Amino acid sequence: MDLLSLLSFAAAMFVLAITPGPGVLAVTARGLSCGFVNAMVMATGILLGDIFFIMLACYGLNVVAVNLHELFLIIRYAGSAYLVWMGLSMLFARAREGEGIAAIPVASGVSMTPRSCFSSLAMGFSVTLGNPKVIFFYLGFLPTFVDLRHLSHVDVALICVTAFGVSMFVLAGYVFLALRTRRLVSSARARTGLHRVAGGVLVATGVALASDG
Repeated sequence: MDLLSLLSFAAAMFVLAITPGPGVLAVTARGLSCGFVNAMVMATGILLGDIFFIMLACYGLNVVAVNLHELFLIIRYAGSAYLVWMGLSMLFARAREGEGIAAIPVASGVSMTPRSCFSSLAMGFSVTLGNPKVIFFYLGFLPTFVDLRHLSHVDVALICVTAFGVSMFVLAGYVFLALRTRRLVSSARARTGLHRVAGGVLVATGVALASDG
């Protein structure tokens, strides 16, 4: 894989990453509810799922994804249910009067615990792993830049690192903008409304993930 192909792949990944989708919506909502660090952990889970499917595509193991359809289906529904549960928890959470969403301890992003870290990572991973069609996307996308039949291990590593780095940069930007918006909202009522919008986004993302063919 030469430098030009790698740069072209990076540019294409950037364009794809900035297009809002379930991953962007879920990470942004996670950032609004649990802070920047938790959102980035969730983004890591999403991108680890992408890397898993990239490696399957690069090594010609798409048949594995097809044969494990039932397992992916279980993961999809489990991840969808968790997203919906978290969204509903945010929708019906009550902030203390006069403090808005800042009253909810996890919203500050300070309460980063092993449990919240694991849940964020697992939630993100399930968003991607629950959609095995991603591997067929990469099977059609990657050959535009490289010949999948003649990739070295180094080429695969470069593809994974590039995809991870570009997508993480974009997701971090989305979360940063969302948190800046939250800080600009001064009234408790407006901030609580913003928190509930984030919950609604998580519910919608979970439903979309479950119903996606």
